[in-house]
Amino acid sequence: MRQRLFGAIALTTLISLAISEKVHAVGITLDRATDVGEFIGNAGITNTQPFGTPLTSIAGNLGNGDNIDLYQIYLPSGTFTAAVGSTNLNTQLFLFDSGGIGVIGNDDDVAIASFDPNISRTISNAGNYYLGISIAGFEPQSSGGLIFDFIAADPTTPNGPGAASPLSSWSTGPLSPGQEGYTINVSGAQFVGGSVAAVPFDFNPTFGVTILGLWASWKYLKNRKKS
Repeated sequence: MRQRLFGAIALTTLISLAISEKVHAVGITLDRATDVGEFIGNAGITNTQPFGTPLTSIAGNLGNGDNIDLYQIYLPSGTFTAAVGSTNLNTQLFLFDSGGIGVIGNDDDVAIASFDPNISRTISNAGNYYLGISIAGFEPQSSGGLIFDFIAADPTTPNGPGAASPLSSWSTGPLSPGQEGYTINVSGAQFVGGSVAAVPFDFNPTFGVTILGLWASWKYLKNRKKS
């Protein structure tokens, strides 16, 4: 009987781990209905899921005076990619390190002559980074000037006069279009974790299987005492 009990507990543990890995691998979209900031100090933080949860996309809105969004994300070592899905907005993408220093940026996808930019970068130093999206013409600046100088439409590392200094302001673009939604599809990114108290409880199947296994074990021990 004791062997059966241990076997049941082991099986419960294995099932829980398998489900956990499956949930972990699927990834989650961060959907921000409200505006987020445009600087390191007020960026939108991906803290609605536990640290390490794969982040697959970010959804938000730009236009009508809201021209820039910046998000804090966690990047482990490896390849990171980000691409704006089809939208009517002419956008740009930027990646900054934890101190606000530019890493890579892109104005448009030159390969398919679209308004949807994309970036890719091999991350050597894991940590928090900042992913920015802006309406074309709203450019990141430091105390030294423009951080990126998009001479061509290809993704570029910081090459402007302000490349060596952290983000401190944004240039004003020619116009702010009507508000439109956007989606940034990402890979190689994770939630930074943090305060999740305000997030409604979402049933975790791992938790459910674990509770079921504990209940079965308790039931078994209770019946053993009676006999």
